Amino acid sequence: MALQQELEEVKKYLLKEITGSITPEEKIKLQEWADAAEEHQAFIEQILSEEFLTQAVLDRNERKQQEEWQKLYYKIGYVRPLTTSFRKWIAVAAMICLLLGSGFYLLNRETLIHSGCSKAFLQTVDSTYILKGEVLNYARYILDLPPAQNRAQLSAAPDRKIIVPRGGEYKIQMEDGTFIHLGPESSLTIPVDFSCHNRRLAVSGEAYFVVHKDSLHPFHIHSTDVDIVVRGTEINVEAYPDERETQITLVNGKAELRTPQGISQELPTGHMGIISAGEGEEVKIAATNIAECTAWHHNRWIFEDRPIHQIVKKLARWYNMDVSFTDAAARDFHITMNMDKYETFNKLAQTIRKMNELQIQIKKNNTIIISENKINHK
Repeated sequence: MALQQELEEVKKYLLKEITGSITPEEKIKLQEWADAAEEHQAFIEQILSEEFLTQAVLDRNERKQQEEWQKLYYKIGYVRPLTTSFRKWIAVAAMICLLLGSGFYLLNRETLIHSGCSKAFLQTVDSTYILKGEVLNYARYILDLPPAQNRAQLSAAPDRKIIVPRGGEYKIQMEDGTFIHLGPESSLTIPVDFSCHNRRLAVSGEAYFVVHKDSLHPFHIHSTDVDIVVRGTEINVEAYPDERETQITLVNGKAELRTPQGISQELPTGHMGIISAGEGEEVKIAATNIAECTAWHHNRWIFEDRPIHQIVKKLARWYNMDVSFTDAAARDFHITMNMDKYETFNKLAQTIRKMNELQIQIKKNNTIIISENKINHK
């Protein structure tokens, strides 16, 4: 049987399976098709999964009107009345028709890599808690925690830590009114005595701060290479342990950078302070593209003429990927892009492929291989 004819048969059987009208003979044929190849079985399982069906129904029901359901209903060939309970499954049928009609999924299977999402956990002296929702009211949450069982241990290790894994982000509202947005693979260490009068904490990774103004009680942000003293400030801190540089971008307000060697320097608004590991006590100040530096906080990815190896290192944390390059030319290729942060990596990769300069292979387990497009450079 030709592939197109097979897909048409499977399309019909899947629709009947979803709506509960499949006959025993048709179910046997569908099972035989599934058993013929692992790809067939995996495809059917995904289509019939609760997660896929729920998303498909919600997506279609919100955007299609009843007249469009009726058109699709007759196109599929059903003759019984379009009841409310049955109408919602037509949305799923439409998606099945789209996938099977093109045969794309079976002929060109590419692992779908979704964006990161809101997730984090809180470590205390004696427990670990999974944080739910998108924004944590820190003071209120702490009040609901059980008291520490070992007071001596609490005194010896008084900090609490909010940890965001790869593929995550999280937002925290502090009791002094300060708002913090933690990026992927980042952490925020908060002393147990943090208050409106003692505003000190430490960050590792990337975080965007909107600091509540209080001239009598400056806000202190500590990282490995620098202490940042801020007063009513919006500031982005990028301080990943595996990066050579710590970068502090001042969006507005006032900030002072203090190194462990005792050097203190004011950071002007619209500028970036750069502290390089292993280069002594020097703090470099440079004008910067604020939109690019803070795009992740505003749910975008903006890169202006940046080498792709720098870009994908940042994206790898958000999409939880492992990326490798096959040649130096691919690694150093510069691109400019502006995209929605919550798009799949597949869509982003497709945009880059259209430049005809790079090949991007998306493998299993979120493994990405990037190489130069040799055909284009012959």
